[in-house]
Amino acid sequence: MAEANTLARAVGRRIRELRDAHGWVQEDVAAIARVFGLDWTRATVAAIETGRRNLSAEELLLLPVLFGNLRGFALLKDGEPPASKPEDLDDFFPDGEEVVLTPSVSLLPELLRALVSGRYGKDEKERLDSMAATMEGLRGEAGEAEERAALRLGVTVVDIMATGQRLWGRSLTEERDRRVAERGSDIPLESRRAIRGRVTRKLIEELGAVLEEEGPPEKESPRAVGEKSDVGKRIVRPKARAAKAMTRRGRR
Repeated sequence: MAEANTLARAVGRRIRELRDAHGWVQEDVAAIARVFGLDWTRATVAAIETGRRNLSAEELLLLPVLFGNLRGFALLKDGEPPASKPEDLDDFFPDGEEVVLTPSVSLLPELLRALVSGRYGKDEKERLDSMAATMEGLRGEAGEAEERAALRLGVTVVDIMATGQRLWGRSLTEERDRRVAERGSDIPLESRRAIRGRVTRKLIEELGAVLEEEGPPEKESPRAVGEKSDVGKRIVRPKARAAKAMTRRGRR
């Protein structure tokens, strides 16, 4: 499975894109960061750009200032003051793939930028309300097993819930409890816990195989800001896909 597009990876890629577009090297970014009090080295910038190092809130807020002053850094070395006009913070959130914030929540980039900039209106508010309603509906269904599976497979809890319905017609937790119950009710507590663990791992493997072959359940494609869209809502694939998954299981 591909790694989830976390905020750290998304922002890191965008930093590298902006740096490359201006012909700057990683040491240039590190040097201007040190001017503003950050203990960055070239290795720090490399780790940030590859998503291996999370930015603190302070570092994230300083990004526009750092990049806004990079052009003037050469003048600063010559004894002249650097340019002080910062870029916009939302410039550091890329287009394209949605960004995973937690195992349960992912946002399309245009909504994430709108939230960061504070520039969102009725349509963006409707998107947030839709996402909140979707997550509220799943809150009572998702459990620790779903959260563990989401982290293991690099997808959201919503994806795990929807794929479970597509694959078994029930949630991961419900399918696990069903299979454990098939082993009998007279199993000692410690043995039952071990069985639960093995069954959970097996079910996560089954989910991973489906996600690897078919991808996460479909959702509405990203639209331009201003158009209505249900961000966070997963739309389960047609019943034919579920039938296909059931057929595969029957052959095992």
